[in-house]
Amino acid sequence: MMRGMRRRDRGDGYLGRSARSDGRWRASYVGSDGKRHYLHGSTRAEAKEKLGAALRDKAAGLYVAGPSQTLEAFLADWLRDAAGRLGPRTVERYAGLIRLHVNPTLGAIPLRKLAPQDIVRLYADLRSTLAPASIAQLHAVLHGALNQAVRWHAVARNPVAAVRAPRPVRREMRFLDPGQVRTLLTAAEGQPLGALYVAAVFTGLRLGELLGLRWRDVALDARSLVVRHTLTRVEGEWVLRQPKTAHSARTVRLALRAAEALRAHYIAEAERLLALGHRVGPETLVWSDRWGNPVNPWHVTERELAPLLARAGLPRIRFHDLRHSFASLMLSEGVRVDVVSRMLGHASPAITLSVYAHLMPGDEEAAVERLERRIGGGV
Repeated sequence: MMRGMRRRDRGDGYLGRSARSDGRWRASYVGSDGKRHYLHGSTRAEAKEKLGAALRDKAAGLYVAGPSQTLEAFLADWLRDAAGRLGPRTVERYAGLIRLHVNPTLGAIPLRKLAPQDIVRLYADLRSTLAPASIAQLHAVLHGALNQAVRWHAVARNPVAAVRAPRPVRREMRFLDPGQVRTLLTAAEGQPLGALYVAAVFTGLRLGELLGLRWRDVALDARSLVVRHTLTRVEGEWVLRQPKTAHSARTVRLALRAAEALRAHYIAEAERLLALGHRVGPETLVWSDRWGNPVNPWHVTERELAPLLARAGLPRIRFHDLRHSFASLMLSEGVRVDVVSRMLGHASPAITLSVYAHLMPGDEEAAVERLERRIGGGV
């Protein structure tokens, strides 16, 4: 065959020698976008194999076109579509991961040329600067985005699916024992956020759930509160959002000490806000900063809790570890797992068990002893 001539191969593609001086073979086909596209191979067999793969993808209904859209452009489209299904906070977090860790390295790669090796190299580069849990989250984001690319027929296969997800390192769970809880609450008496710590250790609420409470959500006489919102930051603004799951929206019974602490806090807040020209109403947040605005969670953890723990001689823990302390104390007192699960707002007791099962030692021994007594066995 003379150079530059093409002949029709099987199917609706064309295969022939390239007109270029390198002697490569060139295949062409009409993609599902109606345009002709070209593939090259160093041998006829290689070019034919690429052509066959493209035609099979086209026959399967996959989008077969030129590699024009970059990964960065596709991910921007995907995020815009995901915004209609995901919460603003989640979209903001995904966008940050993509902007900071994907686009600088892989963003310019054409979507259809993205290979598993590109993803592997990305994760390897990020290990020195990013926590394993964050890399695992990034993997989940990319996997979901490229799955959508397959559904949209933008690519034939998901290259992320061929890459093993990095294994996140489980953060050590820390919690306070009963004596340490008493020490903490004693040290917090008279502090602006003292009632917040009381509520945390007696309800197990997350920090965002506590800071999202309004006075209409708290029934002091009935000693209960309702979790309806969580305080979250969206595009630089603090907003109240509905909990992520139906189980997170829940009614929680208040211990007498927690109800009394909240009642005293209400009186103090009413006086403080009145001096600022505000009245406490049903929609007023239970906790607010010195200007009556939502409390920044970072302020709670870094400026309030950390110094308080240090003054009390307690180990430094996260605010979330007060939730762990609540769960561990409830379980150690023999409260049923399903009850603790409902109070924590978990989707099922199985989740509670997966997190806190190791805090219930001796259950097997006690169960065997009860069974033995029931049957009446003995040696």
